[in-house]
Parts: sequence; structure tokens; C-alpha cells
Amino acid sequence: WFSLAFGIEQVHALLDLAAIDSVRPELPDDIIIRQAGSGDRSCLASMSDLIWKTQIRAPVWAAMMPETIGEVATGWSGLAEDEEAIAWLAMQGGEPVGVQVYWPADAAKDNMLIAERSIHLGVAGTRTHLRGKGIGTALTAQGLEHAAATGHTTCETDWRSTNLLSSRFWPRRGFRPTAYRLARRVDTRIAWASSMG
Repeated sequence: WFSLAFGIEQVHALLDLAAIDSVRPELPDDIIIRQAGSGDRSCLASMSDLIWKTQIRAPVWAAMMPETIGEVATGWSGLAEDEEAIAWLAMQGGEPVGVQVYWPADAAKDNMLIAERSIHLGVAGTRTHLRGKGIGTALTAQGLEHAAATGHTTCETDWRSTNLLSSRFWPRRGFRPTAYRLARRVDTRIAWASSMG
């Protein structure tokens, strides 16, 4: 009950990149992992519903307003030109089916969650029909190996404790919770916003 938002709402976690598992799962033959580039605006925009369509359902109940959907897609498409973002795409037959995006994480004296030389994993998801085939694990391995190779020592991420996919996936990848947000408010607009998913 405590982790299903009757206490915890958000989990913040760290991973020591020196301890990452370099073993990658065997992917289906038609799946390739590659870094996104400037020509991938439409690919990234098409993936912009991955997270919010998961979050509007129980037990997360995070409302998504119709007028925000276009703004989210525009923001995702802009990742293609974001000089700090490192986006990895899983492609199947020329179509994106999975994505992860990393940014440098700025250490600050008033933020004990971020160490020097950290990277932030801020976006991750795989299309529903392809979950369980190792795509998320392969994207994570690619992203973390690249982060370590470019001088980062720690990866930081966070997720809703009620997002059961994330709450299972990230600890299995080695992320260890370091802090929790103990607050919870269910937006009453979820009663109709959930019908959009």
C-alpha cells in the first residue's frame, strides 16, 4: 500500500556505472538500436505518447489534458536538435518501437541526489506490443555503456512508484532508490482524461 501511492509517489534512484551489466539480450532479428539524429524529429514525436498513455491508467492516474498532447509531441520532436540530449531509438522496419533519452545531470550543493559526472535518464519506453522482448534492456545497456564511455560515473533516474512497469524494470537494471517523494494527489480530471488512452 505504501508504494502504491498511499505514501510514496515518486522514486529517485542511482546506478553506479562501474557496476553495469554488459550482457545484452538477444533481440528479434528485425530490431536495431541506434542513436537518434537531426532527421529523427518525426520518429521522436511519434513516441511521445508512450509515457503518458501508461501514466493515465490505474494505479498511476496521472491526468493528461487534450490541449497538452500536441505540446508534448513538439517537445519530443525537439530532442532531435537538443545538443545535450542523447537519444537512443529501437527501430523495427524503419519505425521506432522504443526510446531512451539521457541528459547530463548538473551537480549542485543543494541537490544531494546528483553526484559529479552524473547523467540523467529522463525518458524511456517501449511500444506495448513489443514489451518483454528485451528492447528496453538493450536500450538501457546501450545508453549506460555510452554514458560510462563518455566519462559519466553515475546514472540518475526517477519514476512514479505506481508505474508498475518502471517499479519493476529499473531496480532489475541495478538502480537503487535513494530518495522518495511522499506526497499524493489524484487529479479528479482523470475520470474523463483516462478515456483518451
